[in-house]
Amino acid sequence: MLLKVRELKVGYASGADVLRGVDLSVGASSVTGLIGANGAGKSTLLKTICGFLRRRSGAIAFDAADIGKLQPSQLATHGIAYLMEGHSVFPGLTVEENLVLGTWAFRKERARAKQAVERAFELSSVLRAKRKVKAGLLSGGQQRILEMERLTLNDPRLVILDEPSLGLSPKLVHEVFDRIAQMKADGAGVLVVDQSARHVCAASDHLYVLRLGEICIEGPAASFSDRIDELVRNFI
Repeated sequence: MLLKVRELKVGYASGADVLRGVDLSVGASSVTGLIGANGAGKSTLLKTICGFLRRRSGAIAFDAADIGKLQPSQLATHGIAYLMEGHSVFPGLTVEENLVLGTWAFRKERARAKQAVERAFELSSVLRAKRKVKAGLLSGGQQRILEMERLTLNDPRLVILDEPSLGLSPKLVHEVFDRIAQMKADGAGVLVVDQSARHVCAASDHLYVLRLGEICIEGPAASFSDRIDELVRNFI
């Protein structure tokens, strides 16, 4: 397993835990889905894994090494990419310039950086058509696609996605989940939180359902495919 979270407890106020002993694992070349109602603690879990919040207790290991004390700025050097909820493009720069910034960690390797940017355009027809357009002029969905491509230019081993399809058109939602499938095919482990339980279930190898800060159900995603309406009705 690339990522192992064990008995994780996290809270914002003294004595009040948002996460209450969460266990979760993500393997290489696989997609792990996390679904749950608003306020269940999904984003809190992702922020804690990525160093924006500190655990009260429990363990967070990446490739068997403790990462519970890492700063968010250290994630990329450890092979971890994190797409936060919301937008983070540089609106005054073109799509291509935004992508070039994603190669900053290996900017001196010019051939590699150029190849990484060109591959992003090969993978996304949406971005290819907007190559010289300023990112601030893109739709919200197009900006999300740009963020995902910029995030993965460094070939991360673990990709953590928080609501990648939020607010996107149906066409772009399909592109997002096609891209997630490509990340898996490239060997990355993917942990995805998204409002669309059906898309998450269809894309995932393993599924967790978070309820009031605790994992209440987990298992192979295929075993939930004909129960997704029940899960949505009872837990989301």
